[in-house]
Amino acid sequence: MNTTASLNFISNDANTAGSWREEMFDNTVDGYIERNINNITATYPDVVYVKASGSTPTENKMRTDPQLAYALALKWAKTQDSTYALQAITILNNWADNFKSIETVAGTFEQQRYLEAAWVIPTFAAAGEIIRWHGVNDTTASLWKPAAITKFEGFLRTMMTEYSDKIFAINYINNWYVSAAYAKMAVSVFINDVASYNTGYDLIKNIMPKIIDKDGTMREYCSRADCVHFQYTLTGFTMAADIDKIQSGSTELYEYGSLLRKGYGFMQKAYGGGVNGCDYCNPTKEVYPGIAVAYRAFSNNNLNYLTTLPQPAFGVNNDKTFLGFTMYTHYNVP
Repeated sequence: MNTTASLNFISNDANTAGSWREEMFDNTVDGYIERNINNITATYPDVVYVKASGSTPTENKMRTDPQLAYALALKWAKTQDSTYALQAITILNNWADNFKSIETVAGTFEQQRYLEAAWVIPTFAAAGEIIRWHGVNDTTASLWKPAAITKFEGFLRTMMTEYSDKIFAINYINNWYVSAAYAKMAVSVFINDVASYNTGYDLIKNIMPKIIDKDGTMREYCSRADCVHFQYTLTGFTMAADIDKIQSGSTELYEYGSLLRKGYGFMQKAYGGGVNGCDYCNPTKEVYPGIAVAYRAFSNNNLNYLTTLPQPAFGVNNDKTFLGFTMYTHYNVP
């Protein structure tokens, strides 16, 4: 989700006193770190217990920590202070060292484990990518030790193959499937598994026209009767498209049938007064992080309107389901 060029741009911009991006960094990235910094020293669970339509302490930690590691990685890129990189490494290493399994609490069906993994592993991977590669060259080695990186790769692979990949067999044609395919692409980049990446890409491309109609209609909006789940889907598609643009230089997923563009047009209507007889969104409800990423790709009036809507406090939605801080990392970035 980030490149050396984009990280250098946002870091330089945020280091300019009085700039919009400096304020955005302070309010989101730094704000999130300040709010959650004690998580670094909190116990890292070996078993994570998850609950549908709710949370548990271990589930909350599993969702909070990758966002914290990512925020610390972004702060390291901005400040070049290795303290923040080492704090991020502490989080990543502790999860790799301690994690054994995801289980459900009573009353939650076991498939919820798969979705929880799909939500968190792309953010773990995004944090790891920055720590592993940013600033590394012929004379500067990564602060992250090779053995620890290998162990973290194993953690991500386990989370993908033992949990999130199992969503495909369930065949939920909705945000679950999209989240799992996006997760597969994100993890496969980190572990350098080309075949796995290509599978994730194909899954995203094949499922897109089954979820976004030719006119942009997203049936998940009315069927789920909320302003959240169809945004999960749009966000997953957008993140996957952005990953592939970085990896291949192609905008095919962004442009495929103009479906993503039209999907955001549908979202603009949903927020602007309702669509297809459903009015679960309104301009007081916060948007999800795909907006800033999509605006960077499309820069059209629909996306411009959506970027003016309420953003999540501290740059991360309350449910911590998708990579945060995208207004800082992607908005108006060349």
